[in-house]
Amino acid sequence: MPVNVERPIATEELTAPHGTFRLAENIARRYLRTLLLIPILGIALPYAFEAIPGLQNFAASRTAIMLDYSYTASHEDADVVIFGDSSALYGVDTKLLSSTLGMKVINLPGTKGSLAVTGDLPLRSYLAHNKPPKLIVFYLAPWNLDILNSHTNFWYDGAEEIIRHGSFRDVLKLWRKEPESIFTFPMTFYMQNNKLFSSIARRPFQLRPMVQGHTPFPLGVSLTSDCVLPNSFKIRPDATSVRNLLDKYRSSTTKTMLYFAPIPRCAGVGDILSESYGRLPVAASKVLPAEDFAKDPFFVHPMPKGTPTSTGIFEDAIRDFFAASPSY
Repeated sequence: MPVNVERPIATEELTAPHGTFRLAENIARRYLRTLLLIPILGIALPYAFEAIPGLQNFAASRTAIMLDYSYTASHEDADVVIFGDSSALYGVDTKLLSSTLGMKVINLPGTKGSLAVTGDLPLRSYLAHNKPPKLIVFYLAPWNLDILNSHTNFWYDGAEEIIRHGSFRDVLKLWRKEPESIFTFPMTFYMQNNKLFSSIARRPFQLRPMVQGHTPFPLGVSLTSDCVLPNSFKIRPDATSVRNLLDKYRSSTTKTMLYFAPIPRCAGVGDILSESYGRLPVAASKVLPAEDFAKDPFFVHPMPKGTPTSTGIFEDAIRDFFAASPSY
């Protein structure tokens, strides 16, 4: 009678299913790590492109290239330094003003969005690498007085400046103030028309000429005589930050001055002119034809044809200031 002899089961046969499971588990882990790495790199790369000097030139937006002037203008040693919003960037021909005044005038470019994030970082950076000027002019639209504390949808300009030129502490301060910017900055970076993606898409990346911190406003549509100023412009702004700036930078060698940019002759302009602004030491804005200004949400950007006029008005204000200061 045949005897059934059981065949010993090989060790490999017992462990094979477990080994297959471990292999699948390792593959899944590597796949998961790869999936997690993609968004992490997607968030980190814009910060690297903006922060690393060798890569900055490829990542800069058009606005960043203009705003960089404040941080790269070393040994300019200007007599008059303008620090303010974009009304100064487009409205003051600094080369013409230097010629007519007989002293060097530069503008440290800023926008409403950038200054709300950077504060006075551009001015501090300039003063760290240049001799103290005779005069610092804070040049603002009258409705942008609280510009260092204002909330704006145009925050990307300032965040880009902080990452490009600020310290790590400045970046942390930005993240504490605007935690969502940790993620929204990279997303906006990819949507911005910067040098990097313009070259990839083979689109021309045209730069505006920048002379001593001034550039002409891009040609576009002008305001018309039936324009109306937004009601938000008529709300009295807090002047605390401007007062602090005037006091902070005033010294025995440097005077400070507040100047209101010219504004268009639109409906509602009388409400702006009648505001006392907390008795600040500043003259009311000059009113120019609406057609001299660009049709945009800011109502304060002179078209190229209006820039000589706004520059001339500003020149008169500086001459009056110097005349009232015999020490000059």
